[in-house]
Amino acid sequence: MARPTDLDNIRSFYEGFAANFLRDYVHGNERVKRQCQFLSMALPRESETILILGCGSGETAFHIATKVTAGARILAVDISAAALEIASKLFSHERIEYRHGDAIEQTLDSKWDYVVLPDVYEHIPRERRTALHARLNSLMHKDGAVLLTVPSPAKQAFLRASGTGLQPIDEIVTLEDLVELATEIHGVITYFNVISVWERNDYIHAIIQRGGDQTGPIGFVESVPLRGWPHRGIYVRALEFVLYRLRVFKLQELFRVLKARRRLRREL
Repeated sequence: MARPTDLDNIRSFYEGFAANFLRDYVHGNERVKRQCQFLSMALPRESETILILGCGSGETAFHIATKVTAGARILAVDISAAALEIASKLFSHERIEYRHGDAIEQTLDSKWDYVVLPDVYEHIPRERRTALHARLNSLMHKDGAVLLTVPSPAKQAFLRASGTGLQPIDEIVTLEDLVELATEIHGVITYFNVISVWERNDYIHAIIQRGGDQTGPIGFVESVPLRGWPHRGIYVRALEFVLYRLRVFKLQELFRVLKARRRLRREL
């Protein structure tokens, strides 16, 4: 497969590719739907800052702003001006800023809680991955996380064999590649799942978390389904904890009573 390295050629491709987003808007896209479901389960409602690299039409950014987080500031970057024009018209929101630029070369001076790569990492040339990883290092909070979705190696192999459906840069991304990404941004893979969208085992959803190899008190980061706690308010969680402790207390009391009864029988 030809690998154009001229960024202008790649930009030109994505300017034309943006028309596909209008079709998705009308007919829907199961891949994007599953992507949004993943982000709903992976992002805490209390998230404050979210960076999306390769936001496309803005549908994912809009979903996060309206369905997932309560007040997060979202910056959505894309290389295609045409895609961002669609985003600004179809998926505008007061907490979303759409910005035109390259994912690696974009000048950003903020630190982000979460960086989302929605079907983007496979379109980064392998030789530019080190530059992207360095960029992510400079953008993430010390406890930040990268959330990404990519086609599975099997999906990419199928597309290469068929010769259809590939973009100018369409790398195969393996588990080993994600481990390398995690190592270079000083994180660990805390979630990895192969799902079936259009064919069996055709997409991967993953989370790379800084500090994910450490334990400690449960906080808001863990208060999401993929981290263990379901999406419930802090007061509901507190009530559940109290009820749990009461159940434990009652069980302990029951064991004490049974033990006392056994001892009394032996003495008699």
